[in-house]
Amino acid sequence: MAIGEEFRDRVAAESGCAIRSSDERDGCVYGWVVFTAAKIGEGQPPVAAQLIDAAWDGRLALYTGAGLSRAKPSEIPDGAEVARRVHRQLSDRLGPAALAGSDENDLVSVADAVAAHESGSELIKTAAVGVADFTTAKPNYGHRVIAHLILEGVAVAITTNWDDCIERGADGERVLAVISDQDRHEIRTAALLKVHGCATKPVSALVTSSDLASPPPWARDEVNARLADSHTVFVGIGDIASYVKARILEARDAVGANGALFVVSPDVRNEWAESPWSKVLPDLAPDHRIPSNADQFLDWLGGAYVLRVLSEVSQALAGEPRPLAAVAAVRAALGECSSLQVLRWVRSCAVPPRAGQPVMRQQAFPHALIALGLIAGTDAMELAGNGDVLIRDESYELLIGVGNVGASAFKREADARLTDRLSKGDKSEGLTFVVAGALGRVTSEGGLPSDILDALDSSDVVGGPLAVTPRIIHAEDVAA
Repeated sequence: MAIGEEFRDRVAAESGCAIRSSDERDGCVYGWVVFTAAKIGEGQPPVAAQLIDAAWDGRLALYTGAGLSRAKPSEIPDGAEVARRVHRQLSDRLGPAALAGSDENDLVSVADAVAAHESGSELIKTAAVGVADFTTAKPNYGHRVIAHLILEGVAVAITTNWDDCIERGADGERVLAVISDQDRHEIRTAALLKVHGCATKPVSALVTSSDLASPPPWARDEVNARLADSHTVFVGIGDIASYVKARILEARDAVGANGALFVVSPDVRNEWAESPWSKVLPDLAPDHRIPSNADQFLDWLGGAYVLRVLSEVSQALAGEPRPLAAVAAVRAALGECSSLQVLRWVRSCAVPPRAGQPVMRQQAFPHALIALGLIAGTDAMELAGNGDVLIRDESYELLIGVGNVGASAFKREADARLTDRLSKGDKSEGLTFVVAGALGRVTSEGGLPSDILDALDSSDVVGGPLAVTPRIIHAEDVAA
C-alpha cells in the first residue's frame, strides 16, 4: 500500500498510527504500522487506571522529555543532535577556535564554550532554538493526548522540551505555557510548565551550565509544590542527559512520602540494570517501571480517563434501566474509537471551552449521553471525524455547558457553528444541535428579519448563512 508523506503524517498524528518506512519510491512511502491507538472498548492496563484514580484527586503529574517529541510526525532532534547542529553552524560563523575544547555531542559543553565569549550568552540561545523545527513541527499523537488531558484538568504537565507541540496539540484550543515568573502570576487556567524555557521566547531557554544550575524561581518552587504528594510519571526520557538529570533529581526530592514515581520507557523493565534510571531511581518498584513508548502509554492513560468517567455515569444510573441502556449504547459506540478521538470530540462540545474545566465531568455530560442513546434507540451510531454523531444518516452535534451558561450563549454558539459549516460549503440538512446544561430555553428562531421578507418576493431571496437557522433540541426534552 502506498502512503503519501502528507497523508502518513496526518495518520500518525490524528489516528494514532505511526508508519515506519520500509521503502520509498515515486514520492510515496511503502510501510507498515508500528503503533496503533487501541479502541477504548478493549480496556486499559491496571497501571493506567491506577494513575487516573490519582488524577481524580488532583495528584497526577506528567513529566516529559525529548523522547516525546522524537516520534513522527514531529521528529524533533534530541539534545545530542541539536548540539552537533549548533556546533557546525557556529564553527562556520565564528571560526573553529571559538568552540575549541567543547564536545560537539554535548549541548551544555557547546553552550558553555560559546557563552564564554562576549555576547555569547544571547547568541547560543538564539542559535540553539533555531536549528530545529521547535515551533513549526507537527504535534504527534502523544502531544495531542497530553494537550487534551491538560485542557480536561486531568494532570499537571511539566516538560524540559523547548518545542511548543503540546501547546498546539488541541483543535481550536491552545494550551497556555508557563515560561517565566510573570506567566506564573498571570496565567490562571491549566497550563504546561516549561522548566527549561521555550523556543517561542529564545531568551528563556536554559542552555549553559550556569543557566541550568540557577533556573528561574518558579521552575523550582511551582513545580515542587505541584509534585508534592503526586503520582509523577516520567515519559519520553530514555537517555538521561546531564541537563535533564538535575530536574529529575529535584522532582524526585519534591515528591512527598504519599507520592509515587513511575518511569515509562520501552526497555525500562527488561533491561533495568543497564538503564540510566537504575542509577537515578535505584529503589523504583518493578511495577512502576512501565515498558512502553510515550504514544502507547498516553493512549492508555487517555482511555483510562474516558472509561473512568463512563463507568461513574453508569454507576450513578444503576436502577434506572432506560437511561442506563441509552448510556450503554453510546459507550459501545465510543468503545470503537481511540482515546484521542473521544477526547477531541468531548472538547469540541464545550460551550464555552475553558482550559482545566473538564467537559466529561460536567453535570450536563450524562444528560447529553442519555439523549444520544435515546435518539439512536436500537440503531447504530458512529462518531464522525468532524465531531458529529451519525445516527440513521442524520448528524447530531452536542453542545455541553461548562459552568453556568445561559440559553443565549448556546444560541450564538449554534449560529456560529452553522455559519462556519456553510462558509466551508458543508450541508446543513440533517444536522441537529443537542443542547445540554443550558440555563433557560434555547430556541431555533432567527433567519432573515420579517420586515425584509415582507418587502421581497420569497423567490428573490437567495439562501445563505443568514437564511438558515440551526435546528436545536434539548437533551432534557429527549430524556423526558
